[in-house]
Amino acid sequence: GRMAVYDDDATDRHMLAALGEDVTREEAIQLGYALFDEGMEFFQRKQYADAIRLFDQSLSINERYMAPSALGLCTNLNNLASAYDKIGQAQQAVFFYERAVGVLNHPSAVWDEQRRRAHEHVVSKLGRMARDDANVADDSAQFANAQRVAAVMWDEGLKLYAAERPSDALVLFKQVLSFNRKYRPSDAAVLATTLNNIGAAHERCGQPDDAVAYFRAAADALERSTVPNKEARLAHVRQRLAALHRKLASNGGAADVQPAARAHAPELALAHSTSPPRQESGARAAPPPPETRAAASAESDAELLSDEREVAE
Repeated sequence: GRMAVYDDDATDRHMLAALGEDVTREEAIQLGYALFDEGMEFFQRKQYADAIRLFDQSLSINERYMAPSALGLCTNLNNLASAYDKIGQAQQAVFFYERAVGVLNHPSAVWDEQRRRAHEHVVSKLGRMARDDANVADDSAQFANAQRVAAVMWDEGLKLYAAERPSDALVLFKQVLSFNRKYRPSDAAVLATTLNNIGAAHERCGQPDDAVAYFRAAADALERSTVPNKEARLAHVRQRLAALHRKLASNGGAADVQPAARAHAPELALAHSTSPPRQESGARAAPPPPETRAAASAESDAELLSDEREVAE
């Protein structure tokens, strides 16, 4: 059965008393799950302040007793973020979504299908928040928040690319591209960088047809831009295109070409607006997108993510 959860102000004292020196890890995690489940009940009743209180108490236990890469910890952080999002506290929501991404990308993590699904879920939430933030152009604070979210996604994409996980990097790079196309369509330099890095990731995935399409689009954007060393960058992209065409021709146009070696990954990039240029395995930090926020009304349907804990939408 489920452990009792106290609804009064003494909850923390009861919780701490339950976690005495002799408590086992299993007992502590059981209490954390009980608090989490109670929080889900409040969340589903749209009592978000109570849900936040219980999710936060659950998190304080899980951070102490779970592995730093545990999917259960990620779910806890995700639901706390979702509850903050429901009450319009976007910055708090982004903070906890970012921490959830950090858990997923912890150095000790073992990537499997469940973790990939969790990563896509959390990143999609960050992406939705950035799009929402971009819809209120007259709110400078929300605009800054949206840009920060987009920058987080871009940086996470660079980390995944450097970690030889280009298919995961593609998910993030393409979200950033959708923002840039919608909110910065006239910034050809930004679009060129984003398109280039998507091309690089497709090439690394062994998808030369897609890589060619994105490198061509990057070259077109570069032609319209006024970036420094424009001709050198164009030449670099064109060299990649020529190499891909040769590989495609040698394989009869088939799309099963082996990924390019890391040493040949493209190096087109612009500095992030808040940091100096930095290169990471062929893809460099680029200035992501958007412009501000309108309140979102995400469905509150819960889905299963990991450890049989519900994920708050």
